[in-house]
Amino acid sequence: MTLAACTRAVPVDEPDLSSHDEAVCHAVMADLPEVVGGLNRRETDPGIVSAAWGSPPVTLRCGVTQPQELTATSECLEVNGVGWFDEPGTGGRVFTTVGRATFIEVSVPD
Repeated sequence: MTLAACTRAVPVDEPDLSSHDEAVCHAVMADLPEVVGGLNRRETDPGIVSAAWGSPPVTLRCGVTQPQELTATSECLEVNGVGWFDEPGTGGRVFTTVGRATFIEVSVPD
């Protein structure tokens, strides 16, 4: 009998980064907490500029491009001094930072 290797890492499609975004994202990644909203952090694959918590996972991707739907007149949220653009995602909501050094996306499952 052959057993396939199992991984607990959450697969995340990470963006290609400019040198500026790479520096910002590495600083962001170093400051991420181990627990978010009671959810424990999980490994991601490849895990360079992404993170995940819980199951189903809340995922974070740093250095993403600006959402197409985000315009100067878009309605945004503010939480603890951080602006967020909220839009529907596959099976949940996607929140993208606005007004920051780079765009960071947090996907939250239903």
